[in-house]
Amino acid sequence: MGWKYAPYGLWKSPITANAISQDSVGLAAILVDPVTKDIYCIEQRASEGGQCMVISNKTQKEVFGKDFNACTRVYEYGGGAAIAYNGTVYSSNFMDFHIYAAKDGNIKPITPEDPNKLYRYADFCVHPVHTDLLVAILEDHTNDTPRTVHNSLCIFNSSAATVTSLVSTKDAEIEFYAAPM
Repeated sequence: MGWKYAPYGLWKSPITANAISQDSVGLAAILVDPVTKDIYCIEQRASEGGQCMVISNKTQKEVFGKDFNACTRVYEYGGGAAIAYNGTVYSSNFMDFHIYAAKDGNIKPITPEDPNKLYRYADFCVHPVHTDLLVAILEDHTNDTPRTVHNSLCIFNSSAATVTSLVSTKDAEIEFYAAPM
């Protein structure tokens, strides 16, 4: 095969960006259950439109199934979408903005119904004693403009599917909450 010459930036490569990325899987996050020591990862799959899947390292299977996208739009770029604690994986679902709990193959929504998708959740922290309580960031899009979207630190009860705001931003342009550890 002979050499081909072309001006800088005009050379035609047989390797395209699509060929490189079409089957790639990115590692979006690693979760370690502090009680069971089980490890999970969130895979971002280019071949599935960038869908994020929680994968159990123990079973090598998707924790929430194919129709679940473990991603959140809090802060528009996403916050922490999942956490694992004592055999339960909690995750935000990008499709409906609910938080779901998965344990032993059973999956259930743990946030109240939100048909208008006004509330988004991220950055979870499980209470070490009352493990049905999770602290998270709640982003309220009731008034959906950059000046009026408010973030709050909230606590939700996964048993009762209730959410209570603990403290909220007063000025959405300069204040926000993140990572309630």
